[in-house]
Amino acid sequence: MENFERKELTNSVAKTLFSVVPYVGGLLNEVIFDYRGRVKQERINNFILLLAEYFGNNPIIDNTVFTSEDFGDLFESVLKRVALTKSKEKHIRFRDILTNFINYPYPNADDTDIFLDLVNYLNDTAIVILKHHQIFDDEFELKHEQFDLLNQEVIRIQGGFTSNLHSAHDPNTSQDKTTNDLSDKLLALKNFEEEFKKLNLVKSAKFYGISEDAFLYYKQILFAQGLLSDKGIGALNSPPFTNMSITEFGSKFIGFIINKKEE
Repeated sequence: MENFERKELTNSVAKTLFSVVPYVGGLLNEVIFDYRGRVKQERINNFILLLAEYFGNNPIIDNTVFTSEDFGDLFESVLKRVALTKSKEKHIRFRDILTNFINYPYPNADDTDIFLDLVNYLNDTAIVILKHHQIFDDEFELKHEQFDLLNQEVIRIQGGFTSNLHSAHDPNTSQDKTTNDLSDKLLALKNFEEEFKKLNLVKSAKFYGISEDAFLYYKQILFAQGLLSDKGIGALNSPPFTNMSITEFGSKFIGFIINKKEE
């Protein structure tokens, strides 16, 4: 009885959702509900339950997105890939891509099939590694710019300080104020260096709880897909796949998965 009710719920939710989506609704009803493949049918059913669970907890107030051609194309593309994978973690990721699209439609529809294939190809660990490399690159670049500006200021102050070494030591003189300012900036530089050490942890296997061999394998996979680049190529004393950086293509892929507007 439970299985019967579960199947009826799945069919009900699926047919309701499919009927709202133009272009693909009738096609998907025909393909899925008349499909002879039991395994693929079950995968679709389980995915629809994931969608039903989401919509049950997150009612859609404005359903106009369902009538858009882009959503219809995305929905059809997602279901085709869902039927070809048994991985629940990938089904959840496909579900999240659809539900994120409802809130923040992805503007570059031409990239959709490429990115969906990558979602189907990569596992969660590979995607987590890629996400953290994006965070590292964004934060490191910003902090390094701040570090360089601060370091230049320290060099300027030290240059002026050494030219006035023979000034009288009065707490109220500009010399002592300069000394205090220099101490503050040196401390700030030290804090930056500590932050860089923490950021660099994402480039270690231990951070992800995997072996060095597994970490190297994932970096090679991401590199082969054009999602990571090896910044150490051509540099002295830099082993391959050590100094990795996310590519523009990799950043767009992460944006497609997360697909949330900046707050």
